[in-house]
Amino acid sequence: MFSFSKTSFLNHPWVFFFLFLTSNFCLTYFDLPVQSKIILIFFGLIIPFLIALISIQNPSPNLTKNSGEWLPIVSPLIVSLLGVLAILMRFYQLTTLSTWPISDEAIGGFFAIFLGQKWKWDLFYTYTHLPPFFFWGLGLFFKCFGISLTSLWAFPAFLSALTLPLAYWCAKSFFSKSVSIVFSCLWAFSFWPIYLGRLCVPHGLLILWQFLTFILLGHFLNRLTIRLSISSAVLLGFCTSIGFYILPHAAVMAFYVITIVTYSIFDRAPLGRKYLYAFLLSFFLGSAPIIAAWLRLNHQGDYFQYLWAFKNNFGLLSQFKVIAKYIAGLFWGGDTYNYSYRAFGGGFFNPWLGALFLTGLVQSLKNFKKEINLCLIGGLILFLLPAVLTGEVEMFRMVLVLPFILIFCALGFQNLLEMISSKTSMIIFLMILIIVAFTDFYRIEISYGDFWKANPAISLRYTKSLQRWKAYEILHEQSKKFGPGVILTEFDPTPFDQTLTIAVYSFNAARNPQLDYNKSTWAGLITNVNYVPYLYHQIPSSQWFPLSVGMNTSLENLALGIIPINSNTSKTIYDWLQMEKNLWPVTYTFFQMPYGQLNPDISKMLVQCRSLINGDPFLESSLDEKQFFYDMSNHDSTRALKDMQQALTLGYPAAHLCNNLGVVWFTLGDYAKARASFKAALHAPLNYTQAALNLSHTPYP
Repeated sequence: MFSFSKTSFLNHPWVFFFLFLTSNFCLTYFDLPVQSKIILIFFGLIIPFLIALISIQNPSPNLTKNSGEWLPIVSPLIVSLLGVLAILMRFYQLTTLSTWPISDEAIGGFFAIFLGQKWKWDLFYTYTHLPPFFFWGLGLFFKCFGISLTSLWAFPAFLSALTLPLAYWCAKSFFSKSVSIVFSCLWAFSFWPIYLGRLCVPHGLLILWQFLTFILLGHFLNRLTIRLSISSAVLLGFCTSIGFYILPHAAVMAFYVITIVTYSIFDRAPLGRKYLYAFLLSFFLGSAPIIAAWLRLNHQGDYFQYLWAFKNNFGLLSQFKVIAKYIAGLFWGGDTYNYSYRAFGGGFFNPWLGALFLTGLVQSLKNFKKEINLCLIGGLILFLLPAVLTGEVEMFRMVLVLPFILIFCALGFQNLLEMISSKTSMIIFLMILIIVAFTDFYRIEISYGDFWKANPAISLRYTKSLQRWKAYEILHEQSKKFGPGVILTEFDPTPFDQTLTIAVYSFNAARNPQLDYNKSTWAGLITNVNYVPYLYHQIPSSQWFPLSVGMNTSLENLALGIIPINSNTSKTIYDWLQMEKNLWPVTYTFFQMPYGQLNPDISKMLVQCRSLINGDPFLESSLDEKQFFYDMSNHDSTRALKDMQQALTLGYPAAHLCNNLGVVWFTLGDYAKARASFKAALHAPLNYTQAALNLSHTPYP
């Protein structure tokens, strides 16, 4: 197989495969200087790729489902075992692998909790106007299986498991059985599909919909020249519209499907335009409600405008760097320092898959006149656009390209193995599959779990809150000893991280309606660490745990208090609990506040909460802090100044409040009062703030 004559050496795809593999391996696992990487990409990938386009002869013609097979028949027993193994990989260490969710995952869980308590048919969620199906699905899942970190991660794992049979069925609609088997195996055991099932974000549901849509598209195209029914066209159109209720990425997929359907009908069945009309009518009727609702939204300064790369400050060089980071992130691992979704120990595709992808892409480009290759290449380019047209790197924006890349990998396998005996082909395929599976299993099960635990700064960078994780471990142990407690999470100054709310729900009598808070013997309170001296004085029986020790958390320093509920503390805990319950809808409204816009209802809700303060200085300061957060978001420094002055006068003069007041005075240009405020923070009983740094940067008046 590997003995070539000199004249045929550059005609054989194995030569280029090994060259691509070696280059990808070096780029992935060796810490090379930037110049060396550029040289290696150019001479190890780009130049060989162009030579392969010219030199490789007899390109593989067997792409379609009716082509000859090059893998032997696989027994049902082996298929069953592989399926079970793939499912186990998606549920293995379900709660211990990631240990703690990122804040984006908690957003879905937060809304799902509210939906479980009182269903709302909102069409958009969060400040980015995300469509509803993922949140509705998670809400129903929580209702069936309870609210916990296990349920939070079981939902995407379940969706990922559903894609396993759909992957084969989807590929079989367009390609040979051999290609379909390879594609489904790569889908089952490679990094990105498994990683997708480990994160509770809408992208997993989007992929499930993409597979279903492609299956219906394949059925539609296969029956186009035989016996097509109106129902097939209607079903395809309706399924295509469903994506708009999952993520905005669906617009690209809809354009792709509509283009293929329209071209196919005009090319193969020009008299069948009624099927096109049925398809389009079904699509527009299905998508009309959410499109109309989206158009009614106020899009001034919305999230899409923020993401759009081609703004006034657009630079061609900076955008080229963004695209380069996306490519590096796919195949070698890249500098995605500030982003939550990234691969570990390399790119989203290991060196073997990267080499197979390039090998398969060569053959498709050499046969680009064939419709199937045009669709593949066009899809590859089209589904990269949601990522490369943005001004920053977030790898999941190109998630819809994932099936296309793995199909090219499967075609790369075909190009390497189709001229070999089926027995030898199966042996080589299994060898490479085992290497891919073990490599990616190690990355997802070992590297991923260890990555963010190795250094606290890493967890903060990837929006995993070690502070809330520490709080959860303390609270969980407390619940094991003393049963459910009254856990107050709304006094956490940062409303946008609800990870702790989900984690403690099962034993939180404050929020879980199935628990009676009157039977609780203890309470937990998470708040800013600078309140601790005052709260300890207010409740001497309380025990406090600083959560930020050893971390550089200048913007958020939290502490957890464990408070026994007895005759001396019950009145205070009850007052705090009433405030907690009234702050839940405030936080919900905060999450629903559109990007770059404000909701005046928040101020009204906070004013209504003031009736619950009852002279409690902690409630006064906490409520003023939330109003301060809203006013600063509104760039209203004057009102923010009054918020902090009121918090310090009627509430506790905690260091972080003094520091906030100094920041406002600095913003207003009164440096004398700013310096006085920063000095007040430094003289507070406990000071975990940036007041010293701020004071050093504040000029004398």
